[in-house]
Amino acid sequence: LMSSGGQSAQKVVQTRAGIYAGKCGLDFLDFVSKLDQAPSPFSLFMGAFRGVAVDPAHCQTAQDLIETSFGTTGVQREALLGPRVGGNVNLFMAVLGMTKIGVQLRSAADVDGAGGNGNGTVDAGYDSCDPASLSDGALAGVGTGFALLLDNLTAITSSLSNGNATLLDGLSAACSDPSIATNPCTVTSASDPIWSDPTTLMIVRSLVKSQNLGIESCTSGNPPIPYPFNCCF
Repeated sequence: LMSSGGQSAQKVVQTRAGIYAGKCGLDFLDFVSKLDQAPSPFSLFMGAFRGVAVDPAHCQTAQDLIETSFGTTGVQREALLGPRVGGNVNLFMAVLGMTKIGVQLRSAADVDGAGGNGNGTVDAGYDSCDPASLSDGALAGVGTGFALLLDNLTAITSSLSNGNATLLDGLSAACSDPSIATNPCTVTSASDPIWSDPTTLMIVRSLVKSQNLGIESCTSGNPPIPYPFNCCF
């Protein structure tokens, strides 16, 4: 069992991570209440931050605090903290993954509205395939958020609509398709070399561009890479 000192330190880490997530833009209860209110996962995550001031860098700080202290995967965290506390931390990480996606996309694709904080729709002229609209750095934030969500998906599935939960389950399996040379769905660290790989970045751009997962209207792309990973190829 963890000592009382260890438990105290553990709570400090969780509290600090929660504070940074809040600085990123997350209001946990408000966010979770919106998890069945959009037709596609990424549009749902982006829409949750409509009218909200966001700062994506703070989300990364929150992630780093948890991973440095408790492990980089959900399995590691449950092994260290036990199923109850580890499960709660993994729920936080799943929500943080969705938040990373949402704040990056809101700050890139929806800056109309009061204070530049978005009005709930993708701005005219925005194109997920174009680095001028969505930078590679922001894209890595989206990709690592997606990987973080998938690693902790079981902790959040019950809060998602059936359609979005089923879609994410299917995409998790599709990420290992042999036609995809690099798997963008398992690496949560933005410093990993995979996030400077052009093919990986194009695959994630395609996910954002897609209609059934992302925030735009692409419904097919170029083979042999399967949809929705091929919208920007």
